[in-house]
Amino acid sequence: MRESTLAGIVVGFSANPEEHVVFEGSLPEGVTARVNHDFYDVRGGGSSFNIHKAVAGAGIASMLFVPVGYSPDGKLDFNREQMDHILSGMSAIRLPLRDRHSSRATILCPVDGPGGRILAHKPPILQDRVPEAVEKICGHLRNQEPEFLVMTGIMEDELPLARTFIEHGKDGEGRMVFAPHASLVKSGKARELLPMANYLFLSAIESQELLGKGMTLQELQGFCREHGLELVSVSNGKRGLWIATPEDAFRIPELPFDGTIIDPTGAGDAVISGMLISFLKGHNSVRTAALQGAAHARLVCTKIGGSSVPSWDKVEQLADAVRSVVKFDTNGSFSTSP
Repeated sequence: MRESTLAGIVVGFSANPEEHVVFEGSLPEGVTARVNHDFYDVRGGGSSFNIHKAVAGAGIASMLFVPVGYSPDGKLDFNREQMDHILSGMSAIRLPLRDRHSSRATILCPVDGPGGRILAHKPPILQDRVPEAVEKICGHLRNQEPEFLVMTGIMEDELPLARTFIEHGKDGEGRMVFAPHASLVKSGKARELLPMANYLFLSAIESQELLGKGMTLQELQGFCREHGLELVSVSNGKRGLWIATPEDAFRIPELPFDGTIIDPTGAGDAVISGMLISFLKGHNSVRTAALQGAAHARLVCTKIGGSSVPSWDKVEQLADAVRSVVKFDTNGSFSTSP
């Protein structure tokens, strides 16, 4: 690891207040609009925020870029109070890019089991403001030598911002980490960024578009080699975590753990941040990093909200506790269906 690094990790651009509505009963069917509920709490902040908070909480310097709402009178964030709440104390650079409101999401959390996201509102980026934002990003990155530049939740209108990260990554030695939004994958645009990425993280839904509905570990490794990637990760909750590098391919099953799964929101983000933290802490083994990433995700699911970050000591303790019983499957095939 380079000692000259000022920020171990730089993250952009998916950050938004996540309103977690806790209620009794089953998840309503066919819900497509915001729930009008008097009792909710902001317990998350989007993928980039979740990763940034976890890395910073582990004692690693981290920087977050946040596209926020911009109104004609120059004021930021009609959701300002909520944005201030989630970004309090964080090293976050606000980019006034979105039309009036910042992004936000509503997530249902029934008290008797896991719920799910029912609405994500992401106002469009004002493209005429992108050049100013790009200049601001470059200014903040100019004196940084991050180990990882993370692009997560990237949507099509955010590609000009993503390319700013890519250009910076080309000039340095940092690893480009790509976790695209499902809509970008479906548009076909995600493939355009694969040649510039080092690490690729996918959920089951996202992987269907790139990998198909079924794949052997050896085929996943072939995909990794074909696209010049150093690591590909596919996470699918109870079905486990699949990892491929040019030299290795394996699956980690769901970890044995007594804690109850309360809310799976942010589990995929926790895999990403957990593995990156492991690497930044000096672990060179991909299997060790994957086990710690899986442990991190498992602990995040025991609380409401994807930004309910456990201490890194607890992550290491869980990974060490299950290491002797976890089998690294190297020959299986898997379904990428959710």
